Amino acid sequence: MKKQSLIVLMIGITVHSLFAQNDNEYPEEGDVKIYQASSGYRTYDVINRNGLTVSRFEATTDASGQMWLKNAVGNYKIALRTNSQPSSIGGEVIVGSYTNVTRGRTFSVDGTSQFNNHVFSKNAIRFKNNTDMKGMIWGNIEWNNYNTRIDDYNGQLHVMSDDNIYFTDIYSTTGLPGTVAMYINTNDAAVGIGTTNLRSDKLAVNGTIRSKEIKVEAAPWPDYVFASDYDLKSLAETKGYIDEHSHLPGMPSAKEVEENGIALGEMNAKLLEKIEELTLLLIQQNEQLQDQQKRLETLEKVVNNNR
Repeated sequence: MKKQSLIVLMIGITVHSLFAQNDNEYPEEGDVKIYQASSGYRTYDVINRNGLTVSRFEATTDASGQMWLKNAVGNYKIALRTNSQPSSIGGEVIVGSYTNVTRGRTFSVDGTSQFNNHVFSKNAIRFKNNTDMKGMIWGNIEWNNYNTRIDDYNGQLHVMSDDNIYFTDIYSTTGLPGTVAMYINTNDAAVGIGTTNLRSDKLAVNGTIRSKEIKVEAAPWPDYVFASDYDLKSLAETKGYIDEHSHLPGMPSAKEVEENGIALGEMNAKLLEKIEELTLLLIQQNEQLQDQQKRLETLEKVVNNNR
């Protein structure tokens, strides 16, 4: 009888040990330490009240200090590596697929990330994915409307916005934007430098421009002045127009230039038009002078012959 009782007691202890290995209960207070003598890693499943595995925690048992948090089917979600120093902040944190990120980074994310406040880094912040488009995106609260986007597309930097882009200085005390250095209206494909008042212009500059060369495409070029049917005003007609309007025919007035400025291509064409008209008038005067010179020479001969 004592022998049978001993056997029953041993079986009970064995069954309890088996269940204790799979359904450990930990104290609500104090530290919990898990020891593993063998090399490799240990897996711990989180099971809900219905007996379903909802997540999985894995940790290495060697000196590398690596830990993984996976979903129920074993896909990587978060990976940690403390470089053999669990108390050090110089390790790695990997969110997403463990195999798609570059090792050796302090913090890596494989997938879409959302930051609702500031992101600080002592060095560069690098964005990378497995597609041709990679970069930073700013959107509304629901993230269903991309307001601004910066992408590296096939080695080209694309800065995209659904409205306007401002390049400004920054107030060091508040971090708020200051004076606008450059303004880009992406809807109208127009740029302002030192100003946001573009009116209907493609480029507006509040200041001087220095350039070695400016190439302006202007048409039509005023070779039409030399056409035989061109209406060339006489000097008398031009004088009458000037007396009435105080500027040359076909040229803007001082008031018009002050209000609207001038178009370089158009103005150069008008100036050349006036030069060509002047050239034709000089040619006419030269022909008249030559004709008068011939007449004078003929009169001199007649006078000399009658002496």
